[in-house]
Amino acid sequence: MASFVTEVLAHSGRLEKEDLGTRISRLTQRVEEIKGEVCSMISKKYSEFLPSMQSAQDLVTQVDKLSDDIGLLKSRIETEVRRDLHVSTAEFTDLKQQLERDSVVLCLLRQLQEFSTAIEEYNCALAGKKYISAAQHLEEAQKCLKLLKSRKCFDLKILKSLSMELTIQKQNILYHLGEEWQKLIVWKFPPSKDISNLESCLQTELHLCTEQSQKEEKNPVPPISSVLLAFSLLGELHTKLKSFGQMLLKYILKPLASCPSLLAVIESQPNITIIRFESVMTDLEHPSPSEVFAKIRLVLEVVQKQLLDLPLDADLENLKTSKITLAEMLGDIIWEDLSECLIKDCLVYSIPTNSSKLQQYEEIIQSTEEFENALKEMRFLKGDTTDLLKYARNINSHFANKKCQDVIVAARNLMTSEIHNTVKITPASQISVPDLLRPNEDDKLQVQEVSTAQCNEVANLEPENTLDQHSFSLPTCRISESVKKLMELAYQTLLEATTSSDQCAVQLFYSVRNIFHLFHDVVPTYHKENLQKLPQLAAIHHNNCMYIAHHLLTLGHQFRLRLAPILCDGTTTFVDLVPGFRRLGTECFLAQMRAQKGELLERLSSARNFSNMDDEDNYSAASKAVRQVLHQLKRLGVVWQDVLPVNIYCKAMGTLLNTAVSEIIGRITALEDISTEDADRLYSLCKTVVDEGPQVFAPLSEENENKKYREEVPVYVSKWMPFKELMMMLQASLQEIGDRDRCASGQIVSLKCSASPAPPSPGLSAASVCSFRLSRLSSWRVHAGLVSHSTVRPHQGAVVQQIITHPLYSAQNHDYDVALLQLRTPLHFSDTVGAVCLPAEERDFPRGSECWVSGWGHTDPSHTRSSDVLQDSVVPLLSTQLCNSSCVYSGALTPRMLCAGYLDGRADACQGDSGGPLVCLDEGTWRLVGVVSWGHGCAEPSHPGVYAKVAEFLDWIQDTAAQGEEEEDKPVK
Repeated sequence: MASFVTEVLAHSGRLEKEDLGTRISRLTQRVEEIKGEVCSMISKKYSEFLPSMQSAQDLVTQVDKLSDDIGLLKSRIETEVRRDLHVSTAEFTDLKQQLERDSVVLCLLRQLQEFSTAIEEYNCALAGKKYISAAQHLEEAQKCLKLLKSRKCFDLKILKSLSMELTIQKQNILYHLGEEWQKLIVWKFPPSKDISNLESCLQTELHLCTEQSQKEEKNPVPPISSVLLAFSLLGELHTKLKSFGQMLLKYILKPLASCPSLLAVIESQPNITIIRFESVMTDLEHPSPSEVFAKIRLVLEVVQKQLLDLPLDADLENLKTSKITLAEMLGDIIWEDLSECLIKDCLVYSIPTNSSKLQQYEEIIQSTEEFENALKEMRFLKGDTTDLLKYARNINSHFANKKCQDVIVAARNLMTSEIHNTVKITPASQISVPDLLRPNEDDKLQVQEVSTAQCNEVANLEPENTLDQHSFSLPTCRISESVKKLMELAYQTLLEATTSSDQCAVQLFYSVRNIFHLFHDVVPTYHKENLQKLPQLAAIHHNNCMYIAHHLLTLGHQFRLRLAPILCDGTTTFVDLVPGFRRLGTECFLAQMRAQKGELLERLSSARNFSNMDDEDNYSAASKAVRQVLHQLKRLGVVWQDVLPVNIYCKAMGTLLNTAVSEIIGRITALEDISTEDADRLYSLCKTVVDEGPQVFAPLSEENENKKYREEVPVYVSKWMPFKELMMMLQASLQEIGDRDRCASGQIVSLKCSASPAPPSPGLSAASVCSFRLSRLSSWRVHAGLVSHSTVRPHQGAVVQQIITHPLYSAQNHDYDVALLQLRTPLHFSDTVGAVCLPAEERDFPRGSECWVSGWGHTDPSHTRSSDVLQDSVVPLLSTQLCNSSCVYSGALTPRMLCAGYLDGRADACQGDSGGPLVCLDEGTWRLVGVVSWGHGCAEPSHPGVYAKVAEFLDWIQDTAAQGEEEEDKPVK
């Protein structure tokens, strides 16, 4: 080659252009030959895999020499040929372009040479486990291949072969690095790999190999830093750390964060560091955040020291790759999932359930800050506050949310629990919550300083009669134990709100409202089937609703002055929920009542209309129906006993018994013809109802305490007295029925205060008596001077021409309970028989005045027949205020009523005395003060008789008597 160049450059002066062209052509030809040989060699090596090491080296030598000759020729051309550019510019330009193309080809050949050299050096380094060097050589080969691909004039088949070779070698080194990684990072798992099982966690271990063992000198293990840096050079470090981080999080960090009994144990052996678990006994259901932070910090410190903070080889200190922060990379990979785990499995359960413990939570916030600062020092974290610390600092919001959630969950659990587990509520029962602090304590102190004399003066101003302390209390009944706990939960939550922040107080207040909204929706739906089928549960549900409504009336007012200012603008109330709860309880109980009524009527429908009782089958069916009705009522009485309040119990049982009695009355009165035998059998059936019907009134468990309620059957069963009257008619003869001259054994009092036989004067009786009896005037007779029923003769007595009841009479509360009877013929008076006088308008008999009540009523409330002899008794007048007190009639008396009798039940009017006179002696003249109207039982303690107050009706009596008309057989108005 040297002689060839010498010939070309023989003269230092001007060259002949013919010789220069010849020489360049020869060089070009030689370049093409070498190019062909190189391509052939590359193809054989990387495509055909033929050994050609020596020929490759020869070609390399030839390429180098040819490259030097071309360089010398190019420089000579640029220096000497320029002198003659004005002669042969075009020719020399072509020659130069051809030479440049040859230079490009030589450059590509040099890149191929470098690629081949890099691959050879890579193989040598890989064989010696010099992974960093091998990765660097592989990176150089990658650069050469990239440059070759940028030259579009190169053979594509060769590039494809080179790319495939590079890929194979990269996968090869990654495989070897993976093998080394598995030797350096060793995981030991139980067969199941179930992290939720404590036993599986205890069998999980992580082994970190740190140094080479002497036993392994024949097969030395490269340092972990070499493996990590090689992964980094190959661009696979992030993938490898991500896989490691996910396993570290799943099998080490998450179990530590969720299981309080697990401890991380670090064992340091000569060439290895082991991370494993130990179990300790603990009563905690969830771990403490401080303990969790300490355990996780210990594990991360070991990982950072043994894996992420190792010294690099000295000959690589100047490489940019040696500056990679592995801890920061691992932190970016696992921190988001780790912080979420710490929040859900640890911090959530550390949120206090009571506002008094919020101050103690500052320790957890401080522990969280220290934990994050430690991670930042280890370079696991970067930046400012993370989501973990933000969550810990936002404790007020989390406390309110958790408290509200816990309250709703607890409330729903109570609502879905069994209703039949009950507790007894009495008027003295109270919710067991601490007393609220009263506002304006300073004012309270001032009140305590008031002198005793002033207190005595105030005490003297108290009214004579005060309300009972339990006037507004819920009556004794049974409610579900769960409902009592529900109300206690509501009180406790509101009490919690009084000591909480404004935001928390608002949330807690409306959570309590949500409790009652939830009750309104959940309980009727969840217990729907039982409430429809079981009468006892319907009664308990009724009591539950009334109990809640009773407390809702004052619940907001109790806490109004202690809640947040934003709630003190009138919104702290639950009164708006009261009608809904009352309606909820009432509708459920009324639905049960309708169902029971339907069953009663269905049973009575099998009585064959009580017709043809002389037929044994008909009588047996009717008797069976009556017994079934009584059995059902008794069963209901037992089921509702001691559950419903007494008044509700009596009204409910009275309504059901009244349904049965009304149906029986309707069936019997609809019969067109009743024989004597049928009447006797019907009477026996009715007698069974009268004898056993009162037994269903047993609201209390103590049998001796139920007597008074059984005596008040007519009060709760409106058809009871007509039913008894029906029995009397079934036993009476036709003559007795036609000659009945009494109005329910009531009395009629003549109003003309004179002994002279003047024109017909009206008689006064009770409107309830006259509207109760027969409506045909021909059935009415008025007798005067009789003291015994047995002396009454048919068709004797004065005929009643007209009955006029007061137009404002109310059958519900017996107000305006008076009626006038206009007689067709006058009564005959004598020295022993006379009329009673009306009271003077200005005369008001004082309290305690002794008056006389008379009549043919029952002497024993258990009897069904009236007395044959006229009875009388002395009773004192009582004040209306006393009778309207809660311990007597609780405000049932109107201004048109008065009461008389004894609070100890010594003497009183009874059934059958209605309409009879209450007369008082006024300076030698008997005055008609009252007319027997109503009462509870007969001579019952704390229930004196109630009378229509005649003085209130003087104007109406006088006006009506003056305008009376003589009309016969006129219906009752």
